[in-house]
Amino acid sequence: MWFNKERIRSLESNEVLRLFLKHKRGVAGLILLSFMLFIALTADFIAPKRFDEVDPSSRLLPPSTEHIFGTDQLGRDIFSRIVYGARIALWVGLLVVVVEAGIGVPLGLIAGYYGGSVDKLISAITDMLWAFPPIILALAIVTILGPGLTNVVIAVSIVSWAPYTRVVRAKTLSIMGREFITAARAVGESSLSIMFRYVLPNTLAPIIVLATLTIPSAILYTTALSFLGFGAQPPTPDWGAMLNEGKDYIFKAPWCSIFPGLFITLTALSFNLLGDALRDVLDPKLRLG
Repeated sequence: MWFNKERIRSLESNEVLRLFLKHKRGVAGLILLSFMLFIALTADFIAPKRFDEVDPSSRLLPPSTEHIFGTDQLGRDIFSRIVYGARIALWVGLLVVVVEAGIGVPLGLIAGYYGGSVDKLISAITDMLWAFPPIILALAIVTILGPGLTNVVIAVSIVSWAPYTRVVRAKTLSIMGREFITAARAVGESSLSIMFRYVLPNTLAPIIVLATLTIPSAILYTTALSFLGFGAQPPTPDWGAMLNEGKDYIFKAPWCSIFPGLFITLTALSFNLLGDALRDVLDPKLRLG
């Protein structure tokens, strides 16, 4: 029996991999994301200078062989700041999504499992949060908490967990009438055990897809708050802060804004392409088709 289960899982994994490799946009997204991860992990080796190294004699130099992305208003090497900024962007995006899922997934499980007044209360809170534009609400929260990257992560996480609750709640409701849930209840399994042993594993596919699709939103929200001055503070090489610093030189030295903006776009695009591919591959209708 154990062998059969493992064999089935292996076959399913191979089918998912086969379908993914046929998805050209998904493969392109994975390659692009791998490139971003590579520069983030190897920043210490590929950056020609420290991200905070100031050289007044090299202010606002255009791209060249010495400074391939040019320099900013303080003479700092933009390429070095870009590759170190990749660490911040990816780490913040991942951290925000982990916190969002940590809030939204349990609430979705509870709402779908218990139903009734519990479901109505959680759904009402979720709908209220959903009604506010996330960036506006996050801006209000970070204004109260004060500037800083940690406070931005907290603010964005607080306002963005609703999609996880709605997706997990809907999936849980569809699972609750299944035979294995009835059997688990019949043998005396606790509600907590049923939720985390039987229901949660069956919701992982939509959670994974949602996570890959919300990471770019998290990166864009945190970047926007940094652009407004509420996020990472100088000399931290945050891409949003770099855009903010470069806006005053947009005509004199456009490379100060072009390259941070380009990498923000590429990072968001990589996750969106990957998320779309995973959604297609993990769709049971597609896999049966």
